[in-house]
Amino acid sequence: MQLTQLSLAFSWLTRMLASFSVRTRIVLLALIPVAGFVANGFTYTSGEGDVGRTFDTFKRSAAVADASRDFKSAVASMRIVVKDFNVKPNDSLVASFEYAYAVALRNLDTIEDSIEKGHTESIATMSRDLNALREAFNNLVREQNTLGFDESSGLRRQLQVAGNAVERIINDNMSGLPEPDANKLMVTLLYMRHHEADFRVTESEVARLQFQQAYKSFTDIIGPINAAPETKTSLEQVVKTYAETFGKWVEGYDKVRPLHAVIDIDSQNMLPRADDIIGYARKTAENAGQQLTTSQSRTRNGIIIVGIGMVALG
Repeated sequence: MQLTQLSLAFSWLTRMLASFSVRTRIVLLALIPVAGFVANGFTYTSGEGDVGRTFDTFKRSAAVADASRDFKSAVASMRIVVKDFNVKPNDSLVASFEYAYAVALRNLDTIEDSIEKGHTESIATMSRDLNALREAFNNLVREQNTLGFDESSGLRRQLQVAGNAVERIINDNMSGLPEPDANKLMVTLLYMRHHEADFRVTESEVARLQFQQAYKSFTDIIGPINAAPETKTSLEQVVKTYAETFGKWVEGYDKVRPLHAVIDIDSQNMLPRADDIIGYARKTAENAGQQLTTSQSRTRNGIIIVGIGMVALG
């Protein structure tokens, strides 16, 4: 159909040229190569522009895809660091988290610079979520520092010292107290130590309540004991310090535990969004490839048509 239309058009041009004078036809025939050259140049330039835009799209899509993969990897590293920090907190893991955060933020900036402006709000949301993730981790580090990174720091150290003081009381058989009362107090203190250890292993609310109940039993037993005031006061103060330290440790742990969960959930939710950006970049590159094929076909056809026109008119 298209060939038929071209044939009719060329026939019309031929008849029109035949109606011109000889001089006019000579001038027109002389201009035909120039017109063909201009037409081919325009077609080629247009095609080259399409190719340039296509390769620019390819380049930006590749940058977005690479940055998205690196961003996803950095967020995954942050999740692993937090899990390790939960098991054995230390300053090295804090530094590792900060490094992964910096990598994630840098790649998010690359994505923002390379992706279409219509995705700006989505990238801004991811940036806010990433910063919120870092803030949550900073809160976690602060609370964990209060608890202690190991047995020699923070409340963990205080709890160990207080527990050792209670152990000394048990080992000394609480001399100065009536033996029946001393035996009751010793059993109660052993229960407190047992429930403390149980809570630290199982994180059981039952263990915490049992510790409190054992401490209450201790205060109920020691109150009516007939002993030297300084002996009772000293014993009461040591056990009170132990119970209060354990309470502070439990309170601090209750602050740390939800922070672990929040960081894990929020970081997990960021991974699918990185996958969405990777998919978008891949689709954009595929569309650019199709556009390049179409542009090359259009350029080729344009040059062919101009060539046929020059032959027909010549």
